[in-house]
Amino acid sequence: MSRPLLPLAVLALLAACGAPDDAAEACALVGRFDAAVRAGDVDAARTLVTFDSRPAIDAVPPGAHAGKQPLTVLSARHRHGAVHVRVADPNEGGKEGVFVVRRENAELRVDLIASAALVAREIPLPGPPTRTVLRPLSPAERARAARLAAEVAGQPPHASDATHRRSEPAAPAAR
Repeated sequence: MSRPLLPLAVLALLAACGAPDDAAEACALVGRFDAAVRAGDVDAARTLVTFDSRPAIDAVPPGAHAGKQPLTVLSARHRHGAVHVRVADPNEGGKEGVFVVRRENAELRVDLIASAALVAREIPLPGPPTRTVLRPLSPAERARAARLAAEVAGQPPHASDATHRRSEPAAPAAR
C-alpha cells in the first residue's frame, strides 16, 4: 500500500469501529435512562430507547422503581456494531448486567430487546415435555368444522356436510 493511502485506510478503520467517544456517551445514556426509569418519567425513558423497546417501557408500572439506588456503570466496550455497557445493581446485591446501546436514526439508544437477549435462558417447566401429534380428523370432526366455518361466514352449511339433512323432498330431475 502506498504511503498516501495509509492514512485513509486508518481513518476508514476507525470509522468502522465507531467513534472513540461512543463508549463514554453510551455510559452517560445508560445513566440518564436509569434516572428516568427510577423517576417514573415514561416520556423521557421512551426517548432514550430504540423504537422496538418502547412497548417494554410502557409496560413498567408507574413508581415500580421509585426509591431505588442508581445503577453503577462498570465498563463499556464496542461489540458487533454496538456498545455493551456493563452495570452493577446495588439493589440486587451488586448483581451485574449489560445494556446494549446502538445507533438508531443517527442517535445512540438503549436497545432493551438486545439487552434481554444477552441474558435470556430457557427455563424447563415441570412435568413431561409437551408434544403435538398430528392425526386426521374423524368424519364427525370434519362435519363440525364445516358447520362452524359456515356459521362464521354467515352461510348455510354445504349440502355435502354429513350432519346437514334436507327436510324438503328433492326436486325431480328435469328431462
